[in-house]
Amino acid sequence: ILGTVLEPLIGHRNFLLVYFFSALGGSIAIALFGEVLVPTVGASGAIYGLMGALIGYFYARFGNLRTMWSVPFARMLIILLGINVAFSVWSPGISLLGHLGGLIVGMLSGYALARMLSGTMTTMERVTFLLLQAAVLAGAVYSVIPFNRGGYWELCNHSSFLSIEH
Repeated sequence: ILGTVLEPLIGHRNFLLVYFFSALGGSIAIALFGEVLVPTVGASGAIYGLMGALIGYFYARFGNLRTMWSVPFARMLIILLGINVAFSVWSPGISLLGHLGGLIVGMLSGYALARMLSGTMTTMERVTFLLLQAAVLAGAVYSVIPFNRGGYWELCNHSSFLSIEH
């Protein structure tokens, strides 16, 4: 549903990039700030990124939240996001960090793409958007190295890791 609205607005290539970078943003948030030994799986960070991209896109187009709220689809999207974030907070086994990481990257990407596609993007916004992309890629590289994300120390201190059974 999100894709049928977002993809025509930003194009196929940009849609794929938003999805990919949002998924990375969610994964990075989990790897850097979550518990290393708790397995997580899924594409929900990317889906939150698509929701965030639509909200960021609409914000760039409408200029403020009050105007967005007056548009029925944008209002429904904001309410849907609020409900989903509430479920992420209060439901066990759901990765709030993954959702928020994807959401933030998606919002920033949607805003930047709306400004870029409309030809109103300033040089500072363009540099900031490139830095966001570089930060996500650097975060992905950084977070896969267990020593950097604290995983090495957590694994070494985990009792099952240290015990050797014959």
